[in-house]
Amino acid sequence: MTNAVVTQAILRMGDGEDPEVFTDIAEVTSSVDDPESPPVWHTVTSHSSPTEFNEEIPGRRPAIDWAFTVNYTSHASHLALKAAKNARTVEHFQIEDTEGEGADFNAYVSFVKIMRPVDAPKTAEISLRINGEILDIPSEVSA
Repeated sequence: MTNAVVTQAILRMGDGEDPEVFTDIAEVTSSVDDPESPPVWHTVTSHSSPTEFNEEIPGRRPAIDWAFTVNYTSHASHLALKAAKNARTVEHFQIEDTEGEGADFNAYVSFVKIMRPVDAPKTAEISLRINGEILDIPSEVSA
């Protein structure tokens, strides 16, 4: 028998105050997967490498773009995302699922692309540029 769990995730944006208060981003319609920034791998194979395989070491982790989609309204969370994009400020985000797991990271809001189709709801694709550490919730984020 399986132990699989059906879960939903909440994406939140912090207000930058102390103590920080997080607001749920309204009507997220896309899958909310944890962002991941794998390291760039560097080949360091030399003539004295001991095996027939290349030797590699991990380097720095590059910045990543992470996007999600919402049913766009004039909800305060959507307006805050647009304001953060225009201000070019780093914002604090959290993803948390119903099991209490997720991610915690800082990011710039790269763009808020509003789509106005003829016969469907108005939506927006929002892209975040993450160029720092991505922490796991709950194990690496202190309460």
